Amino acid sequence: MVLLFRLSEKIATPTSVILMAINALVGFALHVFIIGGFNSEVQAYWQAAIPVVVVGAPAGAILCTLLNRLTIARILMTLIVVELISSLWLIPLTTAVMTSSLTTFVVFAGLYYWMYRCRLYEPSH
Repeated sequence: MVLLFRLSEKIATPTSVILMAINALVGFALHVFIIGGFNSEVQAYWQAAIPVVVVGAPAGAILCTLLNRLTIARILMTLIVVELISSLWLIPLTTAVMTSSLTTFVVFAGLYYWMYRCRLYEPSH
C-alpha cells in the first residue's frame, strides 16, 4: 500500500492489520466448516495468541495515531529485521528451504521495486 498506492504508513499499517484479521477469520471458518477443525497443537497456539491480539491490536492502533509516519516506518523495519533474524535462527536451513526462500526474496524484491517505480497511482498535480 505504501509503495504502490503511496499511502502513509499511518494509514497502511492499521489497514493491513484489518485485512490480516479478515484473512484469519476466513481461514478459521475454512478449517472449522470445510477441512474439519484443528489439531490440539494448533488449538494451543491459537489460544496463546488470543491475549496478544486482544491487547496488541488496539494498543498498536493507538500507537499509530500518536506517532509520526517516520517513527512508524522505523518500528516496522526493526520488527521485520527481528523477525528475519529469529526465523533464520529457528528454522532449519535445508537446501530446499534456502532455495525457496531466495527465490521468494528475489521475486518479491522485484515486485516491490516495480511498485516503487510505478506511477499509475500517483496523484495528479
